[in-house]
Amino acid sequence: MNAHKISNWFAFIAAGLLFFMSCHHAANQKSTNPCEEAFSMALSGFVNKDLCSNDITSYNLEDQLLQVTIESSEVSGKLRFEIKLEKFDGAGLYSFSEKESFCQMTVYGASDEFYKCVTGIIDVREATRQNLQASFDITLEGFYNKKTINARGGIHL
Repeated sequence: MNAHKISNWFAFIAAGLLFFMSCHHAANQKSTNPCEEAFSMALSGFVNKDLCSNDITSYNLEDQLLQVTIESSEVSGKLRFEIKLEKFDGAGLYSFSEKESFCQMTVYGASDEFYKCVTGIIDVREATRQNLQASFDITLEGFYNKKTINARGGIHL
């Protein structure tokens, strides 16, 4: 084989690898963020569902308090998701097993239920009065039904 054919062959292989890696990266990105809206959450366990919403009903960052509430209308009712960090001191990881952190998902519909965070973390990458970039991985437990739901998602304001 001459040098020209070898360089073409390597260029072809490199292009193929680049294409494969970009497709693989895009597939992984899609699985962790099911939508392009301000809020996304993938539920598994007792409920298996992807939720997306641009309905941020409140966002407050003041002193050491970070609070955000999101609503999502579903076919069977409405969902409200709340996060509150009372000792917020900037970007970082916060645990929902601590008393200073609160997380709750309320489902309104045929049978209302609210789920409290029993474990999990929120990774706040950026928080200003106008902007919030965070991701979370939590376990919720129903107050009445005691069912467990795992939730992963993000908030991008």
